[in-house]
Amino acid sequence: VIENVLMSEASEGQIFESQTALLTLHKNKLLLYPKEDLQKEKLVEPSQNSWSFNNKHFKIDIQDWSDESIIEKDEHVALIDYNAISEQLKLKLWNDGDRFQPLGLNGQHQKVQDFLSNKGINRIAKRRQVILVHGTEIVWIVGLRLDHRFRIQKHTTKVLSIESI
Repeated sequence: VIENVLMSEASEGQIFESQTALLTLHKNKLLLYPKEDLQKEKLVEPSQNSWSFNNKHFKIDIQDWSDESIIEKDEHVALIDYNAISEQLKLKLWNDGDRFQPLGLNGQHQKVQDFLSNKGINRIAKRRQVILVHGTEIVWIVGLRLDHRFRIQKHTTKVLSIESI
């Protein structure tokens, strides 16, 4: 595969495949990924203390919350208003057309595709991007951004803490 890339005039984002690997050119760097069969989705329970999905592992905790609680900024941790969750959650790969309300954009909608492109995520990593969903609403683009609707608010009393480890 690497020989094919070196011999061709590869363009940005072009993906080359072998039986065991994927290779892409991203920002003038060659990135190599193992080829994997990825699970499409998995139902998860907030009451479980850990989840696993497509080689990603999550530590789960439900915590009491008050106005005096401190939020530490960490993209690998989602602090979700537990009262905003009323049913099972689902971990899944995002699909074309998926939209969410990124925290910090005051409730404005954005396509997941555009969000990932704006973050400079390469095409292979985009294919593997996991999202957390509640019903039909995206809660968290794992490791990147929480949805505005599930943020901690003044009336929040319990928080679902999800750490991507």
